[in-house]
Amino acid sequence: MEANLLPLELWVEILSYLHLYELGSLALVSQHWRELSESAMLWHYLWLRNVKRKACNRTPDLASTDQPLNWKLIYKECE
Repeated sequence: MEANLLPLELWVEILSYLHLYELGSLALVSQHWRELSESAMLWHYLWLRNVKRKACNRTPDLASTDQPLNWKLIYKECE
């Protein structure tokens, strides 16, 4: 199956329904699946959907950085 047939936004929506351990397993399949399962867009989406609703003291300051945020790390710190 060629994963590049769908745009990243659709893959983010699809992959967001997987459990974290399933995302980890997916990352072991191939380089392409690893890139999808570790994309910043996916982890930002997961953070917005799951963590932002909770009281998380690790809310990123979007205005103070010129570097891309590591949403996967931010997600894991808040879980």
